[in-house]
Amino acid sequence: MNDVQPTGWQARAVRLLASLLTLCGLAWVTDVPRSLGLLFYNEQYLLVVLGLGLAMCFLSAVKQAPSLLGRTWPGAFLALAQGGLAIIALATTLYAARHYEDLLMASAMMRTDTVIVGVLLTTLTVIAVYRVAGVFLAAVVLFFLFQTHIAGSMPAILQGRSVAWERIFAYLSTDSTAILGLPLSISASTVFAFILFGTLIARFGGGDFFTDLAMRSVGRYRGGSAKAAVVGSAFFGSVSGSAVANIVATGVVSIPLMKRAGYRSEQAAAIEAVSSTGGQLLPPIMGAAAFLMAEFLQISYGTVLVHALVPALLYYIAVMFYVDLVAGRDRIAPVDAAERKASGLRRRALVYVTPFVVLLVCMFSFNRTPEESALLAALTLVLLKLLPIAGDDRRPRFSDMGKALAETGLAMMDIVVITAAAGIVIGLINVSGSAFALSVYLLDLGGSSLLILLLVTALVSIVLGMGMPTVGVYVLLATLAAPAIVRLGVEPIAAHLFVLYFGLMSMLSPPVAVASYVAASMAKGSPVRTSFEALRLGWVAFIIPFLFIYSPSLLLVGSPWQVALTVATALPGVWLITASFVGFLMTPLSGLARVLAATAGIGLLLPVALFDGAHWANLAGAVLAIVLVMQQRRAGISPVLPEEHQ
Repeated sequence: MNDVQPTGWQARAVRLLASLLTLCGLAWVTDVPRSLGLLFYNEQYLLVVLGLGLAMCFLSAVKQAPSLLGRTWPGAFLALAQGGLAIIALATTLYAARHYEDLLMASAMMRTDTVIVGVLLTTLTVIAVYRVAGVFLAAVVLFFLFQTHIAGSMPAILQGRSVAWERIFAYLSTDSTAILGLPLSISASTVFAFILFGTLIARFGGGDFFTDLAMRSVGRYRGGSAKAAVVGSAFFGSVSGSAVANIVATGVVSIPLMKRAGYRSEQAAAIEAVSSTGGQLLPPIMGAAAFLMAEFLQISYGTVLVHALVPALLYYIAVMFYVDLVAGRDRIAPVDAAERKASGLRRRALVYVTPFVVLLVCMFSFNRTPEESALLAALTLVLLKLLPIAGDDRRPRFSDMGKALAETGLAMMDIVVITAAAGIVIGLINVSGSAFALSVYLLDLGGSSLLILLLVTALVSIVLGMGMPTVGVYVLLATLAAPAIVRLGVEPIAAHLFVLYFGLMSMLSPPVAVASYVAASMAKGSPVRTSFEALRLGWVAFIIPFLFIYSPSLLLVGSPWQVALTVATALPGVWLITASFVGFLMTPLSGLARVLAATAGIGLLLPVALFDGAHWANLAGAVLAIVLVMQQRRAGISPVLPEEHQ
């Protein structure tokens, strides 16, 4: 969007606002107001957070003025305009927070000040979401805004109750199911705490530790550079929650290393893109959508993590199989011993692993809320870094903590704006009743075939994800499509994970493929070829969601023997299908052998509870796999697992 970073007073204002947002979040999550005898509505806190997020958005990236006679004129006017929008945002939200109870009581009467606040909040949010997420999400919000006003005249699929403009804006400004609804509430509490934890890990050298740990653990095997990239990106991506941020943080080291080892530019970029994108699917810290999922389903965040574990592991196992088989096919050597050296790794592991242990113990053993657990984990990290056991010279200084506060607030900016926009859409759908008409349409569609409904949902998820962040896609489809899938007898957690997976895969899918394009630019490769390579590499993410819809044993739902058998057969199934894509198993595969490997893999990958007789498909796949492996071994090649490189 031709944005430039702010300088001067704007940069200082952004840092101040970001730090204030973080301090407000800390105070709210730790219940400081109640401890001081101050009682506030949750919506009052959300209004303050929204105001700070909007103001940061308007100041943090000042758009350049149009080119005139070959020159670009930033001009004082645009800077003043951005500052004016920031002031309006802060004034509106602080006024609404101060008078929230009065505005709420007057919303039914559509009093003028309530309507004006609604108009300003909605307009500012649409402008801000255009700035941080692009035109697509802003257009979606505007579409539903006008659709709500004329819902009675819309086609059957979107038909509802037409609502007057005054009532729309009064509702949006005060109701707890609109702008100040669940998405923004979760973002301003749970997501905030995990972003603070992730920011502290990155600030205190956690990214370097994860990279060194990955290099030490898998770098000595064939294709070790790519395997280290997968492991390091998985660890760091789970903490950062952002595919692009993960690529930028880890790809600067991993991509050149993979290229030097022998991977093509597009392969190296695809490996980094797929590994970084999957971080939002991997427990124990998934993306912001996972916290929203827990609230939508009214289950604990820990329960979401348990259900999401096996599909996420299969995703990364498939990537590891891919890079290993490519390394075997192309004879890519391990990483040299000199490049695998990392000083003080065990002492550093104590510092960076212990907070994750604290996080899990607090959530699962002591039943603390996710936000409390994340803050305790962050506190543990800071305390350990202060002790002389860190294995490096990175002792936290007061300036480091100040920078961490500002970085956390800046990381929150996009999420605050996007979830506020998602709240507008949810509120509009609720007030017009259009969700009922859409659900009826989807149920009629699914009545003829659940598969058709799933295919349509998957396609819509990918298309929306091309122009919207994952959180926005998930919230929209969790509201519109997931309920219809659940009503057809699908497990609720399966329906919501299905939407999440396909919304996230838009990061890899052409024509937009943001993650693939960012990685390709770092690898100096073709963005289009990188995105198609990423599709081959991340094939599991497009197949597994359909399998756990029909057989939730992949989500650890069902009898123990079904779950155990499903997981046990899925691993060789993923290996064989990946081998068919690469054209190498233990030696290069002929065309017929690739077909046989794919057939055997599909037979093994099918969950035992998928349909009556699925166990026979598993058995046939196992027999075919054994025959194929024996034929490969008779060719006189080395063992399946690569030998360790000393």
